[in-house]
Amino acid sequence: PMEIKILDADGVEQPFGVKGEICIKGENVMAGYWKNPKSTADTIVDGWLHTGDIGTMDKDGVVTYVQRLKRMIVTSGYNVYPNDIEQEVLKLDYINEACAVQGYIDSKPIIKLFVSLYQPTDNPDEVCKLIKEYCDSKLERFSRPSAVTILDALPKTRMAKIDFMKLTDMPP
Repeated sequence: PMEIKILDADGVEQPFGVKGEICIKGENVMAGYWKNPKSTADTIVDGWLHTGDIGTMDKDGVVTYVQRLKRMIVTSGYNVYPNDIEQEVLKLDYINEACAVQGYIDSKPIIKLFVSLYQPTDNPDEVCKLIKEYCDSKLERFSRPSAVTILDALPKTRMAKIDFMKLTDMPP
């Protein structure tokens, strides 16, 4: 049998519907990494494999994946999930793609939002202003992007996934 828990950063099991790391335990879970005891100890804690994925569990035991833990942004003492920002911004009918990443200005963490539009714009500054105003009206203060940048297309890896590292390294 397989067991699943949703744990916070302190290893405390979370109530139904609260986001945390998806952790699994069972006979079919790996025993560890080949010749890598440090990675094994970091990943398997008290018999629970920490997947590195954020998710929630409902009262019926259904687990919903949210995003990778490594993408979570900690700012002003809050955990911010880029997927929440991206899904909200994608509700705007002129946004083709959206990606929020952590950046820094003067060593302070900020949220940078990169978007591509369905149609090119002659006034990117005005569109960025509209996106920021929309985010201000829809998102919690701590999860609002500090900077919005419009790109022709978001950079992709060879596997056609968004290249978060390139975006993280871009100036806001």
